[in-house]
Amino acid sequence: MAGRVAVREAVGVAYGSMSAEQMKAYQAADARGTDLEKRATADALGQIRNDSARMREAGTAVRGEIGHKAAVTALDMDATTPRSTLSDCVDLSK
Repeated sequence: MAGRVAVREAVGVAYGSMSAEQMKAYQAADARGTDLEKRATADALGQIRNDSARMREAGTAVRGEIGHKAAVTALDMDATTPRSTLSDCVDLSK
């Protein structure tokens, strides 16, 4: 059980790191200069790059901070490629 708790915590830390890099990309409207290639899956990285490109084209960027309250809701360590599922409540008030 302790091992699963540690994995859940590691997943949360990894997601938090990816979210911080995502915020940098959205604030600059550009994913270049971030560590997203190290932190995000290929699908997430592609979506963030697309979002950033649309923001640049529109002349917009995120101001302030995006709050997150993420929790690991499922963990499958027995799969060929272990996977987890997260639920995230995003706070856009700031």
